[in-house]
Amino acid sequence: MVPDDVSLEDCFLGGKPAAEGPSPQEKAFAEAAALSKTLRQSPDDDTLLAAATP
Repeated sequence: MVPDDVSLEDCFLGGKPAAEGPSPQEKAFAEAAALSKTLRQSPDDDTLLAAATP
């Protein structure tokens, strides 16, 4: 079996490897999920929609 030629793969696939570890968005989501577990009561739907709308 011939080993992969990384330079040829990079030319074909774009050459930029995926980042190691979680992305900033994944980190923010995990932090928000952990923080949400500390709430005494879940927010109502109107509050959630207001927070999600820019």
